[in-house]
Amino acid sequence: MSSDRVVVLRPDDPASFLADACAAAAEAVNEVRVWQHKDANLVELYSELVLAYARLRRADIARSGHATVRLAVIDHLVERLAQARNGEITTPALDIVDRLHGELTAEPAPA
Repeated sequence: MSSDRVVVLRPDDPASFLADACAAAAEAVNEVRVWQHKDANLVELYSELVLAYARLRRADIARSGHATVRLAVIDHLVERLAQARNGEITTPALDIVDRLHGELTAEPAPA
């Protein structure tokens, strides 16, 4: 039940490309809930896209000046993902990536 999805890179808005690529990867991974070993590459791709998006969004969030808790959550999730990938914790990397992606796409709380 998988379908193709086109992600468009606009030179004036490269962050949207990364956001859309993350969303497409999230849909693909969670559509089949990738439990088979052969799909590990898809989880790895999703992880890398979300990490790149985290670096981009973190800088934007930091510039806002009022998001220290949100930045701490993002940093914590990035660290946990590294630990999961290194086998230091048993939490599935996919669960952490999904949570990080959710944090990055959530609307900020009103000040």
